[in-house]
Amino acid sequence: MKCTQDERADNNDVAQSANIVDAKKWFAEYESNGEKLKIMKIYLCLLMAFLFEINIQAQEKEKDTLFFKFDRSYIKESESESDLIFSLKDTDNTEMFYFKRAEVVNSLKPKRILCLKETIRQPNFYNKSNVPKLNNNQLLKYFSSKITYLVKEKNGKKEFIRIEPVLAIAD
Repeated sequence: MKCTQDERADNNDVAQSANIVDAKKWFAEYESNGEKLKIMKIYLCLLMAFLFEINIQAQEKEKDTLFFKFDRSYIKESESESDLIFSLKDTDNTEMFYFKRAEVVNSLKPKRILCLKETIRQPNFYNKSNVPKLNNNQLLKYFSSKITYLVKEKNGKKEFIRIEPVLAIAD
């Protein structure tokens, strides 16, 4: 059974009319469901915030890791109420810059072990003619941006003490 051209045109008109009716129903339902629209906006905002957070975390820079030889002639080790403290020979009495122990690790393999005294006595941290000699704020800023270990020989094995900088102001 073949359709004539007129019948095909009529069928197309009916189909288009049905599509228009369906579209009108959809828009009417969409407008009546304003809550759905609000919820969709909230989900979209949450999704964008989540993706933005992931992007920020991906751009964070990994901290450099420094290893320093534990030099008993320059570093004084002492116990506090709750932790182990490593103070420096160059520390002033009014502002005390020191390191506190964060954790002890035994299985690290540093590429290079530096001298803490040489690092601290660089011109940006140390001025021999000033009182106080140390620029504590610069030291705090520098060591806060690094992961720092003191390398200490104990019973023939290397012990790696992760340290964190502290700046204390005396009363």
